[in-house]
Amino acid sequence: LVTYYLATNDPDALAFARAYADGMIAGLQPEGIRFAPDGTATCPGGETPQSHTTMHALWGVAHLGVVTGEGKYVEFARKVWDWLLARGTGAGWFPAGPDTCNETCCISDCMSIAALLGVWGHPEYYDAVERYMRNYISNLQFIVTPEFEAYYRRLHESAGEEVIARHLVSLKRFQGGIVGGSGLNDYENELLGGSLGFQLLGCCAPEGMRAIYTTWSNTIEHREESDRGPAGVYVNMSFSRDSKWGKVISFMPDSGRLTLQSHVKDTFYLRPPSWAPRDQVRAFIGAKSVPVKWSGASVQFDAQPGDELSITYPLLKFTQDVEGLWPSCAPDLKMTYHWLGNMVVDSSPAGGPTLLFTGKPRILPAPPQG
Repeated sequence: LVTYYLATNDPDALAFARAYADGMIAGLQPEGIRFAPDGTATCPGGETPQSHTTMHALWGVAHLGVVTGEGKYVEFARKVWDWLLARGTGAGWFPAGPDTCNETCCISDCMSIAALLGVWGHPEYYDAVERYMRNYISNLQFIVTPEFEAYYRRLHESAGEEVIARHLVSLKRFQGGIVGGSGLNDYENELLGGSLGFQLLGCCAPEGMRAIYTTWSNTIEHREESDRGPAGVYVNMSFSRDSKWGKVISFMPDSGRLTLQSHVKDTFYLRPPSWAPRDQVRAFIGAKSVPVKWSGASVQFDAQPGDELSITYPLLKFTQDVEGLWPSCAPDLKMTYHWLGNMVVDSSPAGGPTLLFTGKPRILPAPPQG
């Protein structure tokens, strides 16, 4: 409804969107999901609703708030988002509905909402977008790598070379799609009983592509002056991307550095991660150190075309233990994640033979030509 309104400027669409959002907040839909003041969501029978169903609708409510400037919608979405965050690992795993699997659709919903929260004035939520992109979405894009082909051949050795070769040709047609079901640290989801492990589900492939676009479009953007901040070019996350305003160069995970090569004369705002100690953030124009000028959560630069702007900050390392999230299938499971900045570099116990977290960014092959 909000997107239709933006495309057509139809006031009826905007009024309908508001009415629908107000009905969700007030719990007016018969047999619909109910939301408590703290963001907790429940079905009429008291059970927890399916996560994607819930968060996909909340994405629209958050979008409505940003477009209209009405904070009640954004804050409602934020409370529900925070509630679901507490039910996940923090790396991008969320309970799909049962606690036996993760669903890419829900990851994408949470990334879209987090990006809108960042635009609204909660920039710390951009770190969630970056975490989920680095730790799950990037790794879930399906590519028939040499390692995957060797694994596939081992699994189906008894079928014979002719059958294996024919099926590998079919599999390669799915390259670029997004795996829909994944585990705590592997594709097969072995630690949670294998539910939905390594499946290219029809709904999750396009939602995964939306997550990629959400990341790309929110890495760097130009904003007009508003109550939420001054005008200028905002670099919100540490991903490499060229744009009409400037070229963003990320040095993650090798070092805590974010560089922008400006293409235009403008004011630029480079955001370090929210966990970076402010007193240890440094600013540079070219190789020259300059005073750090804060504007909200970002470091401000006034740049000319061709200037190279950089911020540096220490990369934090820490260990995170997660337990109690899987009472129906793995009540005694305790996961340990080792983090470097916004990236999980290792985890235990080990899952299946195809791990999600390898300690380095995943480099995808060049797309086919023609």
